[in-house]
Amino acid sequence: QAQDYVADLWRSAVSPRTFNGHTKFLKSMFTVLRVKAGLLSNVWDNIKVMDKQTQGRENFTPEELASICSKATGSFRYMIALGLYTGMRLGDVINLRWSDIGRDSITITPLKTIRKGKKVTMPIHPVLRALLNELKAGQAAGSDYLFPAERESYSKNTAAITKRFQQFLKDCGIKTTEEAGNHRRKVIVRKGFHSLRHSFVSLCAANRIPQVAIQELVGHGSPAMTALYSHTDFQQKQDAIRTLPAIAFDIKKGK
Repeated sequence: QAQDYVADLWRSAVSPRTFNGHTKFLKSMFTVLRVKAGLLSNVWDNIKVMDKQTQGRENFTPEELASICSKATGSFRYMIALGLYTGMRLGDVINLRWSDIGRDSITITPLKTIRKGKKVTMPIHPVLRALLNELKAGQAAGSDYLFPAERESYSKNTAAITKRFQQFLKDCGIKTTEEAGNHRRKVIVRKGFHSLRHSFVSLCAANRIPQVAIQELVGHGSPAMTALYSHTDFQQKQDAIRTLPAIAFDIKKGK
């Protein structure tokens, strides 16, 4: 019955990730049942997981980052800087308020983990600080959000700004998608705004920033894992962020 189930599941054209999720859950459930019901064996031990043919977003290459940062205009210019130098997700960037930004840091409760109420504090890189000053100087007084127009659009249709950013990447000559899958054909998005988050983590790792500091900066990792290490203090995180390279943003003088 287990073999019939997985054969039928695979024929339904689910992704390898979904297939593995089903089988791993059933294996765990039958591990419990084996004790409770006195089963002689767990039939799911013999079911092999599928190789994951899909993967998440890729980080940008240094050349791609240079092209993106130098060609970005309007709101994208500042949104890209926030994504690159803080690792913030698109939704968090769009909903960012000026009140979230202090002299040296940005503090938010990420939308993805808002139910846990966990705040994340990110030091501000000098390049990002210059761009934030530039954005503030060009905005009408009394504006609460950094990107009010984009926030309104995002609240109505979350996909609209994502599509705009994908088109911007294509205009920069960056390939964003590819086809993958053997038993089903699917267009997979390899590069998008979330790739800035991956690039941030990669830059941190390349500059030998401790893993625990990276986890705290981007809000990654389970509390159990983080608890195994000493938490980094703000000064350590600030020093770490300052080691990141200044990407090719054309900072306007006098802002």
